[in-house]
Amino acid sequence: MTAKERFERIDMLNAMIRVKMAYVARLRDALTISSPPTDAEYISRTRNVGSLADRIAMVVDAEREIDEMIDEMVDLKKQVEAALMLLDKPKHVSIMAAHFIEGKKPEEIAEEQHYTRRWVEKIIAESLAKMDEMLSS
Repeated sequence: MTAKERFERIDMLNAMIRVKMAYVARLRDALTISSPPTDAEYISRTRNVGSLADRIAMVVDAEREIDEMIDEMVDLKKQVEAALMLLDKPKHVSIMAAHFIEGKKPEEIAEEQHYTRRWVEKIIAESLAKMDEMLSS
């Protein structure tokens, strides 16, 4: 997996985690609404007795999936961070961080740091190539 693919995978995992967390929150809200009062004996007169257990199982499964995605994302971030720190010029590290971590476009970075867009794009390409070498070894 190339450095760029790692950055893209991190972004995708982050988005998937946010979606799953919203899903878990909705499931938990539904559980809270349908939970019986704890201070009185509750007798279910509905045919959907198993739905509460199903929702709880769905929450547990979704939280397990979130944990797995977080573990993968942390591993990828550690790999990318180690490769970023091995770049020989601090300016290259800051450009890469601005582009891939902060999500800025090369034009924005160029304007902020008073460079040309083409120079920033060149630095990004060179840095990705160096990171790929470091990550493959």
